[in-house]
Amino acid sequence: MCRSCGTCCTWRCSFPSGPNRCRSVLDEPKVAHYLRSFGERTGDDAQVCEGSDGLVGAAWCRKLDSTDPGYGYVADEVPELGMAIVGSWRGRGIGRRLLGDLLQRHPAMSLSVDDANTAAVELYRSLGFRPVASAAGSTTMARTQREVPSALLLEQPRPPQTNPDEQDSS
Repeated sequence: MCRSCGTCCTWRCSFPSGPNRCRSVLDEPKVAHYLRSFGERTGDDAQVCEGSDGLVGAAWCRKLDSTDPGYGYVADEVPELGMAIVGSWRGRGIGRRLLGDLLQRHPAMSLSVDDANTAAVELYRSLGFRPVASAAGSTTMARTQREVPSALLLEQPRPPQTNPDEQDSS
């Protein structure tokens, strides 16, 4: 799990340019605690989505505590969400489906989202997450509902559309 999530996460993490720019997210202490030894802690849980080309998305949650809080930490007993979807697969319902599956098992959850990522903010709001804190361009959101909204029960994710301009004309 850790390796696949680490690969998925590198698309959204911004590391300094230079020789270390392609390093693993596990080399970044502020991110590594979300994934290091994933599956060994009580409450670690994940969903992945594979397409014809391999892994296209992942969502995971982990309970962090006040001695090592995450960006979206709200309480020791509330798992924090992490999620990444391959760019060409975004907007097809994959994030909603992955998160929906996790919320069925963990109805209370928290997260931190970049305020500029309006699609993610809207997704989280539609699934019952509400802002609890805001700082430096990001918002911590939490969901404490015990029922999974019907909005989670959508159709299967759609595969990427083929761009007609890129099709072989032979």
